[in-house]
Amino acid sequence: EANIITAARQNAMLLPASAVSGGKVWKIVGSKAVAAAVSLGAKRSGWVEILTGISRQDTVLRNAATPPPSGDLRITLVKQ
Repeated sequence: EANIITAARQNAMLLPASAVSGGKVWKIVGSKAVAAAVSLGAKRSGWVEILTGISRQDTVLRNAATPPPSGDLRITLVKQ
C-alpha cells in the first residue's frame, strides 16, 4: 500500500463520506433539515472535502442516505 500526496490544502473542510449523498448534505436550519448542494474535492479514507455549499458554522446530519423526517426535528449534537 502506498499513499501519494498530490496536493495539500491548509484548513480543508472535511465531512464523513456518509454525510454526503448525491452531491448534497442535510443542513440544520432552526429545527428543520434542509438539503444543501455541495461541491466536492478530494475523497480519502471515508472522508470527503467540501469546497462550496456549506460553511464551517453549519451543522449537518451525519447520514445523508436516509432523508430526515419532515417537520421539526429533535436534535442532539455530538462533538467528535
